[in-house]
Amino acid sequence: MRYIVTLICVLFLNQPVQGKLRTFVLGGEERSWEKGGYAPGGVIDFNREPGWIWVKQVDPNENIALGTYKRGGKVISPNTQPSTFSISWDEYDRRLKGIVSGDHEVAFEAWKKLLKPVGFIIQIDLGARFGVDKIRFYPRHSDKHPYGEYALKSFELSICDGSPENMVEGRPIYRVVRREDNYVAPDTLEPWDVVVHIPLQYVRFIQIVSLKPRGWEIDEVEVYGKGYVPEAAYESKVIDVKELTGEDLGVWGKIWWAQNKDGDPSKSQILVRTRTGTDDTPMIYYRVLKPGEEDTLRVSERDYFQLDPEKQGPIIYRGKEIREEEFYLLKERSPDEAAKVKFYRRMYPGDEVPFDEKHRPLTKEAWEKLKLEYRGTPRPDYEHWSPWSPPYNYEEMLREGGVPIVSPAPRRYIQIRVDFLSKSLDAAGAVDSIGFTFSAPPAAHRLVGEVAVLKEGNVPSFTAEAGEVERFLYSVLAEIKGRDEGFDKLKVETPTKIDSVEEVRIDGKEVPRDRWSWEATPDYFVVRFPRVRKDSSLLQVVFRGTVLRYGTTFRAWATVEGSGDIPQEVEPGDATPEVPTNSLSVRTALGKGFIASLRASPNPFTPNGDGTNDLAYISYNLLQVTKDVPVSVRVYAPSGEVVRSLMEGSQASKVYRMSWDGRDDDGERVPPGVYLVVVQVSTDSGTERAVCTVSVVY
Repeated sequence: MRYIVTLICVLFLNQPVQGKLRTFVLGGEERSWEKGGYAPGGVIDFNREPGWIWVKQVDPNENIALGTYKRGGKVISPNTQPSTFSISWDEYDRRLKGIVSGDHEVAFEAWKKLLKPVGFIIQIDLGARFGVDKIRFYPRHSDKHPYGEYALKSFELSICDGSPENMVEGRPIYRVVRREDNYVAPDTLEPWDVVVHIPLQYVRFIQIVSLKPRGWEIDEVEVYGKGYVPEAAYESKVIDVKELTGEDLGVWGKIWWAQNKDGDPSKSQILVRTRTGTDDTPMIYYRVLKPGEEDTLRVSERDYFQLDPEKQGPIIYRGKEIREEEFYLLKERSPDEAAKVKFYRRMYPGDEVPFDEKHRPLTKEAWEKLKLEYRGTPRPDYEHWSPWSPPYNYEEMLREGGVPIVSPAPRRYIQIRVDFLSKSLDAAGAVDSIGFTFSAPPAAHRLVGEVAVLKEGNVPSFTAEAGEVERFLYSVLAEIKGRDEGFDKLKVETPTKIDSVEEVRIDGKEVPRDRWSWEATPDYFVVRFPRVRKDSSLLQVVFRGTVLRYGTTFRAWATVEGSGDIPQEVEPGDATPEVPTNSLSVRTALGKGFIASLRASPNPFTPNGDGTNDLAYISYNLLQVTKDVPVSVRVYAPSGEVVRSLMEGSQASKVYRMSWDGRDDDGERVPPGVYLVVVQVSTDSGTERAVCTVSVVY
């Protein structure tokens, strides 16, 4: 049965541009999936349904092995080399590749000039996992190449599915599925044809080992199966804001997508992620140094002194090599000059370097032209690119019409990745289109912020008293360049509703009270002020509020009021020398309890139904709790009996408020008297209770 779950995003695709808000859609008519990206591993089907990308479904008549190299797979023979066959490296590579090429002119020959070709190993990496139920191999058998007599009849056939639990340090753990001392083809096959049937299962790696010294060759290894592949991925090309808009940077808004699922939807997943960068190359490509080739690679001072002595290369200062002792003397005399020293590691054959023979950065195109044995492992460039984001929540996306992009902004470049995962050969997913909104130009090239607690004498501090009202200083340094918009509105996320905003300063000057305003909710406050447009401007806001736990973070976003632009998030850092925190988080003094400010109001109260003081409001602060913990709120009679349970559940750090109507759990009015309100919290460190009294009168 096929289950379909689809989202049509017409609202976003046709929305008018408001302010500098832009929309980018991948997978539509303007930017097709094939032109807009690629499929690592080569197991995405671009043609099954117009406008969609589907996970590849194997046709039972399709020879999976033919796409081995296109998917990034390979064929190797770990215990032979060109000299084994008295041939060149190029010819050796050609013969290995010929096993999965479909070219019947080329074969892996193990019968010429050889006496005992026993124990030779051939290993095939298909480049991806497939559902496989048949493996076939045979020698050349045409009139031109009549070598049917050299069929490999004595062999051991092993497989590995490539799952993490069946790999050790990147090497497959093979499992034998067939061992033959003298294979005899059934009457339905030619004598030279070797066909092995196995139960349908996931396979990525195949190993064939010859068992007897008789000469043999393999023209082709063919692999057949059916079902969806269990893992597939699609990556967009790097998306360039400047190419799209002419602006240097963009601020990301929401991302959305449409998806289908085939088979049991609980058996498959679709994961959408993003990453952003400051250049157009998110990966660093490496090559393996050839035999006899040596070089050096620049490393950090820390990494250099952790190297074995034989791997420590030259230390260079102002173009000249210096000794280690000279470096330490320089570091002692002038740390600034010592920072100019460059350290190099010696690289030997087999080591990987990120440049070509002429020391130019190795491009993806140059890397792909290298022979397989000289291709190093590409690595993410975390200096210029963020890691892939956590997967975006599909249910939230459906509910909200999109989810906010969490990758860093503003940035010039963004990339999208879709991962398809399946636990069944009969289940898979598909994506129709992916879109996202962004603003360009941004409010600023960079907004750096830090928050401090103002103690007596306005001395900035790292630490606040949990549950107590404190004065805070929020500082934002704006790096505004070119066509950046500036900003006149700051939204700050808070753990509780703040008491007040006392002051707004721009570049050290207090803004007159009639030129700024503020408003607050339990989750954030907003300040409006004269537009900040100048580079290196410093905005500072003094407000009074309460933090409830250690590490409370005050995230903030800046924008131009009414512009329709996407607000730009403030990043933590050194906004001003007068504030030492370099952080948007506030510490609290540890050691206090978890419950604070428990009170009942009005007290006494009169729950007689006359509309005046009929309810008592119970409020308390839950402190220093970073996750939901069990909490109960109960009302006790003077006798110690529980008369009303107001709350039984889980809570995290927050200000809580609930009401009691003077009735017991059966809905009956309680007699007049003094009652106890008990709040109990259970944490990993124990159980804590707080008590207050409330009086009932009629």
